Amino acid sequence: MEWRDHFNVAELPQGSYRSIAGYAAESLVIGRAMQCGYNLFFKAWRDSPYDGVLDHNGVLFRIEIKGTTVSSLGVTAGGRSGAQINREAEDRTHIIDSDEVDLLVGVNNLNGDCYLIPSEILSIFNQQALSLEKIELFKEKWKILGGYSGDCISFSTEDIKRGFSRRSEDELVHICHLLNIEIKEDQETYSIEWPGFRGGFLNGLTFRKIASLLIWKAIF
Repeated sequence: MEWRDHFNVAELPQGSYRSIAGYAAESLVIGRAMQCGYNLFFKAWRDSPYDGVLDHNGVLFRIEIKGTTVSSLGVTAGGRSGAQINREAEDRTHIIDSDEVDLLVGVNNLNGDCYLIPSEILSIFNQQALSLEKIELFKEKWKILGGYSGDCISFSTEDIKRGFSRRSEDELVHICHLLNIEIKEDQETYSIEWPGFRGGFLNGLTFRKIASLLIWKAIF
């Protein structure tokens, strides 16, 4: 028997159960994060722009949590303002971005697997839902929050929180060089082989986006 066969055995009304399922996803993430040794603080207001804060040695990551029971993960925020009252209200749904959130933690409600995705990755992928295949690289990478140390370059927890897409192109070129990442700088758009996208490639990226994505791929 799969775990999904136990969903709502208490036979709650569907509206109530959908709400509870969201809180259950948060609880799964809390348990995983606590087992990793992280301290967490969660929202006191339902409509907060993010779900909580994860503390790693005094560096605070704003986190959003999304749960799934299927083969894809929704990565949007917002929704209709006042939608519970008026279905004609403005739809403010948008892809989660780094101005609001530092890190998306996706969780598979069927087995508890967690995906730690820097929010700038969501802008690079530019899709409102991502198959689990597309985000496999980020599965259970809790240790990345403590930074990265390689042979020629290191990144602190603050660096991981900040991300890379806001850095200058000269900085990105330098980081890529130290990580042995080769990118031709004279192209208008770039493509990268990535599982889950049509044809196995993510296309139409700017230099800043391809460089940032390759850096994340290297350190993950």
